[in-house]
Amino acid sequence: MKRFTILIALFGAFIVPTASASAAGNHSCRQGDPPITASARTSCAFAGKIVTEWYNNGCTTRCQGVIWSPVTKRNYGLSCSRRGGQYTGTVTCTGPNGIYARFSADI
Repeated sequence: MKRFTILIALFGAFIVPTASASAAGNHSCRQGDPPITASARTSCAFAGKIVTEWYNNGCTTRCQGVIWSPVTKRNYGLSCSRRGGQYTGTVTCTGPNGIYARFSADI
């Protein structure tokens, strides 16, 4: 988890991700709170780690970092941004190879 925090500091420049994932290939990951929508290329286990990293690292509007996938056993660089109010809204995270996760940031 420290790697994610360090990379946030290193990558001050941030590119806002676009919601480019196809809605047809998305699936819901309902085992957690908040519910997560993920692309077909994103496992629910990995999407859950994305949410955990967002909250554990104190992200508020934008974060960028590397997260390890328990399914592929690889690290992936992701960019996340939140749209909405200070304690509300939706977080969208994107990465390489069609990685995409979206979840509610309501506190």
